[in-house]
Amino acid sequence: MNHRLPAIAACCLLLLAVFPSAVGAEANVKAVIGADGVQLKERPDFNAKKIIGISEGEAVLVVLCLKDPETALGIKGHWCLVRYRGIEGWVFDTVLDTKDPKAETSYSDVPSLSGEIGKLERLRESRKLEDMENLSALIIDQIEHNFSREDIGGSARLSGDLLASFSGRIEALVYLQRFDEAHKAYSYVMETYPDIKPEVDFITARELLQPYMVFMECYRSAPLFSDPIEPMKKVRAALEKRDLSLVSKLAVPGVFEVWVAHTDWVVRLGDREVDRQEWLSGSWDTSWEIKEVSPRIDEVGNLIGYCIVTEPWDLNYFEIRVNRVDFCVDRLPDGTYAFSYMTLYTEPMQ
Repeated sequence: MNHRLPAIAACCLLLLAVFPSAVGAEANVKAVIGADGVQLKERPDFNAKKIIGISEGEAVLVVLCLKDPETALGIKGHWCLVRYRGIEGWVFDTVLDTKDPKAETSYSDVPSLSGEIGKLERLRESRKLEDMENLSALIIDQIEHNFSREDIGGSARLSGDLLASFSGRIEALVYLQRFDEAHKAYSYVMETYPDIKPEVDFITARELLQPYMVFMECYRSAPLFSDPIEPMKKVRAALEKRDLSLVSKLAVPGVFEVWVAHTDWVVRLGDREVDRQEWLSGSWDTSWEIKEVSPRIDEVGNLIGYCIVTEPWDLNYFEIRVNRVDFCVDRLPDGTYAFSYMTLYTEPMQ
């Protein structure tokens, strides 16, 4: 399991795969937005969610246009994927003026935000913390330089990209033990963007970033290990004793998470103990058994942790039936190991 950055929009390569009828007749050219401005859309559909508004006279890069035309309000045209200050989205080509000479001179050549955040996630997965911190700082600067706070607060896409970047930066700073900088970055987010949320609306900036602050405060006393075998043994021993309090004490504050398989749910417990969770403490009985200990291997064959598989469970997790629970030891970005997450397995969602 990797601690994932917030969800981001699909990159251009994915869009090409989804829309194979795209053609390049008007691709990779710059254009000026005409008419009275336009709304950048998530999908090539007038009813699709708005990403951000683009004013008349602003310049964009046309990445690709779909082959098949559409007719809207009596006007025939094509949907085009454009890049505006690093954000990709869809507009109808009737608002694009590729002949305006201002297109070349006023276009701001900014890297794709979705591409940059994809790089950030890959750096996190490869544990390149210094590079991760540097890139996240650059992305934050890019967003804040090119968009107003009103733009950011009014766009789920921009909010998500900004929070992904702050999350990446603060996480890197914490694991690099640059605690003063992490505190400063966290305080800046809380003061500057207290209400922004990523595209998953129920997660606030505070809920996303606070666990790193909790872990930072607990760093020196947290149960961390230099190899994955020792924490696995301790977790298994606690499970064999049916000692939920002991299991709870092994979970690392600020890092420990509960994942729910077959859904998109994740609960980050922060400084709350496992045995204080009503959904688990009321179901801690003797009906389950330890079935196996499953090693976790990364993409190059290195051992990065273990999951202790337990079943059968008869657990109602917020109206979702759970029948298996994995208790997992994970390698953290700083190279230490910890009991850091559980996965609850549910029936596949229809």
